[in-house]
Amino acid sequence: QLQIGFATAVDGTIERIAATGEGLPMVPGEVVGRVSKGVGLPGALLDIAGVAWRMPPPLPPSIPWDLLLASTTGGALGRILLRPVTSWSGATFSTLMPLGFRGGVWWLRARLATLIEVPGLSLDTIADQIGRSGIDFDIEQAAGTGDFRPLARLSLREVVPPGRDLA
Repeated sequence: QLQIGFATAVDGTIERIAATGEGLPMVPGEVVGRVSKGVGLPGALLDIAGVAWRMPPPLPPSIPWDLLLASTTGGALGRILLRPVTSWSGATFSTLMPLGFRGGVWWLRARLATLIEVPGLSLDTIADQIGRSGIDFDIEQAAGTGDFRPLARLSLREVVPPGRDLA
């Protein structure tokens, strides 16, 4: 497995769940991403958890989208309040700033759909799970202060081999 600082680099796919034209223009395709610990506390200790991915460009010009989400409180202010978590399962991840699209603001939220039974927030644990059978995140979107609705499924299936440039 490849760990860059406090992160594990991964390959995967994104699949749109929402109807075409509903909300953000996320298109299906291959992604490169990472799972991370913000502070980088060792082993399974609690930390700010993160998930990020670069996905295919949804609209011209052809510039890929980089999406970064961090563990948040998940409540009414959960879109902006970071929260250290003690395990990958049960964490809520959110964009900390809204995305601008067609004159509106949009938030993204992710929740791990794959059960990880090993306690703690170890990068080794999540990298092992990705290497064995992958992990899936349910991605949701919200317009402004509206309710979150399903948008996509992010599937991380392979730990990136050492030496591959991720810039």
